[in-house]
Amino acid sequence: MSDPIDKALANDKRGWEGTSERSLSFTEGRPFSTSAAIYLVLAAPFLFQLPMHEEVIHIRDTASWGRALAYYCHPPLYALMGKAARTLLGDSFHSLYFLGAASAVLSLFLLWRIMKAIDIGGVAPFALAFIAIMPPFVHGSLLLEMEPVVLTPLILIALLYYIKGRPIGESSTAFYLKAGFLVGLAMWAKYFFTPFLLVFSTLVYEATTGVGIRRAIRNSALILSSALVTFVPFYLAYAYFFIDGPNSFEFIAFNKTQEGAPLFASGVAFFSPLTKIMAMTFWLSPFFIALFLTAAVSVVKEWRRGGVENLLLILITSIFFFYLFLHPYPFGELKYFYPLYPLSALFVFTSLRRELIEMRFAPALLVVAVFAGIFYVIAGDPMYETLLRYRVRDYTGLASYLLVYTAMNAAVFAMARLFCRWRAGTTVRSTLVALSIASFISLFASQATGQYQTRVQYGETGAKETIGFVRAAIPSWSAVVIPGDIMYYTGMEFSKAGSLTALSGDLNNWDWIIERRVNFARLAPDQMRKIDLAFEPVMELGSYQIYRKR
Repeated sequence: MSDPIDKALANDKRGWEGTSERSLSFTEGRPFSTSAAIYLVLAAPFLFQLPMHEEVIHIRDTASWGRALAYYCHPPLYALMGKAARTLLGDSFHSLYFLGAASAVLSLFLLWRIMKAIDIGGVAPFALAFIAIMPPFVHGSLLLEMEPVVLTPLILIALLYYIKGRPIGESSTAFYLKAGFLVGLAMWAKYFFTPFLLVFSTLVYEATTGVGIRRAIRNSALILSSALVTFVPFYLAYAYFFIDGPNSFEFIAFNKTQEGAPLFASGVAFFSPLTKIMAMTFWLSPFFIALFLTAAVSVVKEWRRGGVENLLLILITSIFFFYLFLHPYPFGELKYFYPLYPLSALFVFTSLRRELIEMRFAPALLVVAVFAGIFYVIAGDPMYETLLRYRVRDYTGLASYLLVYTAMNAAVFAMARLFCRWRAGTTVRSTLVALSIASFISLFASQATGQYQTRVQYGETGAKETIGFVRAAIPSWSAVVIPGDIMYYTGMEFSKAGSLTALSGDLNNWDWIIERRVNFARLAPDQMRKIDLAFEPVMELGSYQIYRKR
């Protein structure tokens, strides 16, 4: 029986013959190098910002080969790559930034190879450039996290092999075992469910596109078995020989459980899906989400065609819903979603390629330029604006901003459509593409000019100035309440150091308090009154407040 994928691609190729591609040919010829250059230009303003908070942990854990090998929190692939980068390029966090940038360029190359395997025509160079400007794709590569740096390219390698080499007709045992080997390599990135979600997606895809349930189960079982053989015995041997103290499984079973259980018990975790959706909406822009949903509806309606877009939709959907409800931390905790971002753009341009290729370049460029300016002036940085209000519990202000932001986006879309109707062939979907690009550029401009110094506590400033003050004004014999990342960059060891939670005891035990203003806002009123009585404010440096004992 003929493979549904090959039928769909053959029909698609015939349909493309004679199609005008004049509007999207601006990156034709060097699509990978062009998209890589775009990415590097956009990433450049953020390369000299200090990594902060939990990202400092990854700097510490790559300080030596011994520490990297004994990395008990996760499989050691990221830590070993980080140490290799620091060995080759210098002992600095900039080396880890280079590792992230190299990973992003590799991901762009793999996405280009997937597009060639799918054969999506002249829209492919534009799609690759579109991925290169997606804010989560750029920022994800600079997070010093293993999710985008290690997991994403490994998942793309496994996906490319599956799409490009899937046998026609009778199943090939060797093919599925090799695919499982690549999935097993992805398991070395971190304790992720994403590789398992990829196996699940191939099962659902094959079962719903003419392969049959029995064969689909057999094929996915081969992939899963090969993946587990590739990872489990070798990881157990690694843990036995290199990890001292608590091993990885103890860390997951006890440390993470003790950390997450109180959040679920308090009910905070139930708000997490809503805040994650909000953060993802701002990061991707409502226009791209609307574009994705229209593409998803089109694919579902033509599900029997059995194209690769079916597989992409299953994988994206499974990643989205699984991590939407899995992780309990509220607002902006989107790192586990990272493979989803480039895959979602790939899905959009794969499923809507016939229509989007008719987009006229000149009017689209005008829409991008005009509305990027409008977004920058009126909306600013929606991630920062909403997170600022959320952290200080200004829910009235948050609701007001969200209403204004929603109304502004509706008005922008109406104006863009009014203009685009004057241009024949410019559809609703191509208008959404142009507005997505405009919002991406606006967000980059806001972040690049905001001098933000962290991408975990989003939008904070003043870290470098605070570090300089601590070095110059606070003697080492002091007892200081200070964030761990700030103390790390000062290179100082005080006679006593602690976090803001240490203030629950005797305030007289401390000489200085250095903390983010937003964390002071989270304290109970009686705690702040005690601090004000015992300490005097010295200065504010961006997002940081400094107190000295009276």
